[in-house]
Amino acid sequence: MHLEDAIASPLRGASMTVLRLSRAVKPALGLIVALGLPARTVADDDCSDDGGSFSVGPTWVSFVIVGVLICMSGLFSGLTLGLLGLDLNGLEIVEGGDDEKNREMARKIIPIRKNGNLLLCTLLLGNVAVNAMLSILLADLTSGLLGFILSTILIVLFGEIMPQASCSRYPLQIGSRTVPIVKMIMLFLLPVTYPLAYLLDYVLGDELGTIYSNTELIKLMRIHEREGQLDGEQGRALEGALRYKDMLVKEVMTPIQDVYMLSHETKLNFKTLREIFQSGFSRVPVHGPRGKDEVIGMLFVKDLIFIDPEDETPVKNFIQILGRPFNYVFPDEKLGDVLVMFKRGQGHMAIVRDTEEREDADNVYINVGIITLEDIVESILGDEIIDETDVYVHMDKKASSRIERKQFDYAQLSLMDPTLHDGFLSLEEVNAVTAHLCMNYRQFQETPGGERIAQDDVRKMVSKLTALSLVREGNGTSDPPGKDMLYRRGRASSTMTLVLSGRLAVVAGKDGFRSDAGPWTVLGCDALLQEEGGYIPDFTAYIATENVRCIRMSRFDFAQAILKLSVEDTRKNLLEMKMARLETARKRASSSGTPAAALTVQETEEEPWEEGGIQAPRGESKERQSDGREGSQLMGIEMGEI
Repeated sequence: MHLEDAIASPLRGASMTVLRLSRAVKPALGLIVALGLPARTVADDDCSDDGGSFSVGPTWVSFVIVGVLICMSGLFSGLTLGLLGLDLNGLEIVEGGDDEKNREMARKIIPIRKNGNLLLCTLLLGNVAVNAMLSILLADLTSGLLGFILSTILIVLFGEIMPQASCSRYPLQIGSRTVPIVKMIMLFLLPVTYPLAYLLDYVLGDELGTIYSNTELIKLMRIHEREGQLDGEQGRALEGALRYKDMLVKEVMTPIQDVYMLSHETKLNFKTLREIFQSGFSRVPVHGPRGKDEVIGMLFVKDLIFIDPEDETPVKNFIQILGRPFNYVFPDEKLGDVLVMFKRGQGHMAIVRDTEEREDADNVYINVGIITLEDIVESILGDEIIDETDVYVHMDKKASSRIERKQFDYAQLSLMDPTLHDGFLSLEEVNAVTAHLCMNYRQFQETPGGERIAQDDVRKMVSKLTALSLVREGNGTSDPPGKDMLYRRGRASSTMTLVLSGRLAVVAGKDGFRSDAGPWTVLGCDALLQEEGGYIPDFTAYIATENVRCIRMSRFDFAQAILKLSVEDTRKNLLEMKMARLETARKRASSSGTPAAALTVQETEEEPWEEGGIQAPRGESKERQSDGREGSQLMGIEMGEI
């Protein structure tokens, strides 16, 4: 407690004692005045007018004055309790509140309430004078005993109890309406009250409003919460904001055995990156050979954008280049100090270490946990912050408090793993590929006739496709060998390609501009709806990375699964394709001088199922023929016949 508070507290208590004594003296003063008046006797009545009686005129005028005095007594008494009971800090709070009516009433009261001692002297002096005058009038109208009884009843009932009960319940409403009257009375009594008020100000000092400690504020907020002015979440947040500075690090830290860490020898391959992604943390400590007691660096997940999983870079090499600094704190440090450290840009995670005493050696530091900015914010809010990557609500409840919400399907990450081999797609891959095709490519949204394509039909077709793992033969330069080619510029193709992992090099334009087609890139999608030989790519595509995983779809698979062409329609299309090729061959023969009769079907083949040695659809047909899939089996037979 400050020195001035220690001095002012007893003085304020003395002031309140004087106020209470004045309220107790007022009825007694009326009694003294009433008993002190001489009784009207026959002798007095026989005397001439010598000033022994107090008369204001006719009796009815006296009664009117008594009524006015009773009202003034009630006004002074009620305002003494109502206005002086209003705290200046409380009035400022109301003035800054969101209730416009209360704000206006508080704005009217504050000017006179700031002069608290002057207001006190005015109201008390006016109250005592009015009560004395009332006692004199009642004693003059009645006998001494009757005047005492009447004055006591009237003053206590109408001058004390009722006014104070009303003003204590509605101080703002009554006080704001009587401000003009109070100002007039203060001005009238100023010659008498100003010296008294000045003396009180000098002795007692300035009036101090009510100031609450943190504990008192918490109790006040709980009262507001109980009365419905604050909800539970607001109450917890306000209480946490008042308490967190005194909380210790050990109360909110995560124990070291529950901390997700990486070993310095861990390789940053696809498996590790997937594990880090699935953990949901943005910062991962890296420990050395001695385990979690030796933290040698901090790995920021966002820095992993510079990592190629195929390089399998060791963590220790990575943190030497992009390692982030970290701080140490002790379990007994306060959260307020740690928050200041975080706000100054010294990271959002700190290692908590403690001293371990040893008898046979020097004391050593051991890591006991970690603390993050999120831990401090959660302690302030009084609740857990659950983001879209959290797996458990709290480390202490991980056995029973799993988050009830839709989790991210981590199986979809396998689509980006370039180490996967040939084989049918998994269920997650089928769903992902189906959604990608149906949402982004019109060929899988509606037929050429304008009919909507069902997503289930696309899913069934995709589930029958084989994921190919293509290995680069060349060095990925602009002059690749034929086996690395998927598409040749100017050469007809009837196959669509969807890259799942790895990259294809795409060369297009007159200048041979090269670009890379990464995961989820689709090439040759227009070939699915073109007539045989109708789709001529204006680009060349070949394998750019060491491994490429992709799926390839022929126009015949698409026609049977999506357009739902019958076996006869497919056979008819194949015959038309055969005749078209023969006609094209005859035209070429006539231009080159070769006899048309010497042409055979094999000589007219342009390898519609093969681009650069990659025979994906034909291989698929053979596999699916063995699996008994009728549509692809028919396709393989027809191609053999052709």
